[in-house]
Amino acid sequence: MSTSRAQAGQRPRRRSQSRTPKEYFQPLERGVYSLTERPPEVPTLKVYIGSKNNTPVRALVNTGSGYNTLTKSYIDENGLNMESDGDIPLWFFGRTTERVWLFNYYILQKFFIVETVPGAHPCQLGMPFIAVTNPSFCYRPDGSVDCTMDFDKIGIRAQVSRSLQQREEEERGGSWRNA
Repeated sequence: MSTSRAQAGQRPRRRSQSRTPKEYFQPLERGVYSLTERPPEVPTLKVYIGSKNNTPVRALVNTGSGYNTLTKSYIDENGLNMESDGDIPLWFFGRTTERVWLFNYYILQKFFIVETVPGAHPCQLGMPFIAVTNPSFCYRPDGSVDCTMDFDKIGIRAQVSRSLQQREEEERGGSWRNA
């Protein structure tokens, strides 16, 4: 014989606690896939670090990181300054403060320098960047993601993830990461 939660001395469940959440999205229309069929890209921004004359970089927007990071190879390639004294955690080579350029606007950000790992993003924009720019993401039906941010009190919109069609075309032809 089963007893109810109330009879067992437990609080009754709310309706939201008793439902199993869906783990995927249903296809909306032809050409729009569920997350389980084709996972979305991680959000990246094409930015310039230091000067607009430096090499553009696809920076990973990482809400799970408490730091902004740059790889040692990017620092060396672009002639950026690196401080290695002071209170730097042991797992970093050093730190630097540089401009992060998006289009014709920039903000100053502090970066920690990390080891260069093949295939990894050379720049990671963590919570310090997110706290200053206050990004909001717009997920489009075609699979692309736009991001609107505040750069020095100016709202800027940038594409941070491509549509499924763009990804498939570029997998056959070119590379978006280096664009």
